Amino acid sequence: MRLGLVEDRTSVMAGRLIRWQWPDGGWYCDKAPRAGSASSQESPNPARDLWGCGQARGYRPAMDAAQRVADLVLARRLLWHDGNGTLITPHRGEDAG
Repeated sequence: MRLGLVEDRTSVMAGRLIRWQWPDGGWYCDKAPRAGSASSQESPNPARDLWGCGQARGYRPAMDAAQRVADLVLARRLLWHDGNGTLITPHRGEDAG
């Protein structure tokens, strides 16, 4: 999509990905895994792609699916250090000086 190769099938592919989304909001590579929840390692990349598709195509289901992953990441507190509870990168993008 960033290369301008957006075609009509983009929404179709996004729809397939959304159908494979687990109830907790993420994805897992195994179709019939023993795990009871989606993988926090495998879920952010499809979410980023779905958000981009939603923005570029105005495809609300893709943006909603990406938001479910964001909710999953926040619920698992994946943005904070286990040891001291601080944000992993609290000043990302801010001017350090």
